[in-house]
Amino acid sequence: MSESWRPIDLARAVGVSAQTVRKYEELGFIPPATRSATGYRRYGPRHVQALRAARLMSAGYGWLAALQIMQSVHRGDLDGAVAAVDACHARLHQARRETMATLAALRLAAEAEIENAGQSRSEPLRIGELSRRVGVRASTVRLWERHQLLHSRRDPANGYRLYGLHEIRRVQIVALLRRGGYGFEAIRTIVEELAAGTPEQAVRAAERRLAELMEASRRCSAATAALWEYVDHNSFTST
Repeated sequence: MSESWRPIDLARAVGVSAQTVRKYEELGFIPPATRSATGYRRYGPRHVQALRAARLMSAGYGWLAALQIMQSVHRGDLDGAVAAVDACHARLHQARRETMATLAALRLAAEAEIENAGQSRSEPLRIGELSRRVGVRASTVRLWERHQLLHSRRDPANGYRLYGLHEIRRVQIVALLRRGGYGFEAIRTIVEELAAGTPEQAVRAAERRLAELMEASRRCSAATAALWEYVDHNSFTST
């Protein structure tokens, strides 16, 4: 193919529409085209490399982040581009860490043999009874309730907190996770997962999220490789 390509030539080479090529140029995903003597756009190998890199980067970083990175590259701000790439990887890494922590906690809750303190009782437990059964202070149970990790109902006769079977189990799970070193935000996420179904269902949901993040990590790595291939082949330097 000629080194001077029309928009339709570039579009066919990459598998997009000519309109997409023009839009990508307008936004800054690809460098500006040169113009023929009659004013028509003309593209070259650099543009097809940019367009292919932009598509991989959009899949890996997200559309907006990819655009900002390519705009930085084309104005010679490689430092800014690298910082944006690092931020994308860091966000993904943090999401994977949080999901792995949640999954570990969910597995712990699902596998642990948590004795249901109120199973043989027809009456709910008061906070003192509950704290003794679980092995924590009553003040700790109140703190967890303030952080919305659990909820009690009140005895209409005297206003004392009462905990039924569901909340007893929830307190046991919170106690288990706190002993495992998990913070309130992580625990809140976990108990919400458990409230939506069984521990096993919550584990499977977390495993699916982790698998999705693993695939996102693969796309992010492919995006970074495409970016550096484009930069290296076109000798961009930072301003």
